[in-house]
Amino acid sequence: MPDLGGVPIDPSDEAALQAALQKRIPDQAAYQRLLASVQAGTACMADIAAFAERPYGTVLLHRPAGFFPAADLAPGPRSAGEKAARQAVDAGACAADLSSLHVLGLLADDDRLRIRSALPSLTVARSAVDDALLTRDHVRNLSAATYTASLAPDGIIDRTTITTTEQGLLRTRAETLETITAAAHAGRPTTPVAAAADAIAVARENQLPLWCDDIALRQKARMAGVATFSLLDLITVLAADGTALGQSATFRRLAGQYVVDLPLSAADITAIIADAGWQPGPAHAALARSAGFLFAESVSA
Repeated sequence: MPDLGGVPIDPSDEAALQAALQKRIPDQAAYQRLLASVQAGTACMADIAAFAERPYGTVLLHRPAGFFPAADLAPGPRSAGEKAARQAVDAGACAADLSSLHVLGLLADDDRLRIRSALPSLTVARSAVDDALLTRDHVRNLSAATYTASLAPDGIIDRTTITTTEQGLLRTRAETLETITAAAHAGRPTTPVAAAADAIAVARENQLPLWCDDIALRQKARMAGVATFSLLDLITVLAADGTALGQSATFRRLAGQYVVDLPLSAADITAIIADAGWQPGPAHAALARSAGFLFAESVSA
């Protein structure tokens, strides 16, 4: 069965499958434009969740835009990000968006523990806790599916087989996201909206810097007067303090999970390609970004 948010569809019934997909995303052209905007860093990954009416965490796990636009190497944003990260580390406290908690879950256990030790007081929006639970349920439902289905811009149904290994990886990541989110302090903003918007509101109302690994959402936070930083900014600050984080290995690990715009060397790219068995994959996403092109892949439905 295909995964359609828990609705079983006879895989041989093309008309029913196409109708279900069309109902979920009735304007495919608008959806494709949104994906392009996320790839360009002008729209947030949370915007995809709102458009498709799916949990934010589900979008993070499936990365329909093809990669995570988490880092920003431009001098201005880097300086602002490192300043905010320094503020968070000095206080041992910050607010966090689900994008950062997901990326944190991609790290090696030791690195994750070191980072959490540097930020013992982590606040998330209450809606993020709920979203993580919905994401976990979504992934559990996905275990009954043999493939994911999506509509191409021309209306053709694209099917992507889900292997047992892929299902296991999604379950692990969903459970990790839930665990990390549940371990943080949950704050409720004055006017709750949705997980990503609430993260900014919680940070602003509690006068906390915001840890966020989505370029466009960080810009929204800064426009709202909230100091914000990425994992890259945080790693830079912690490394300067002498925290034992192997930056090159960490960046390779993240890049291997399609986190892009990281400071990678040619040796790093080669290692990532070798890890992927010299097949098209995350290293090609990194190369395409550095060359000024955008990498995209099929959207899981």
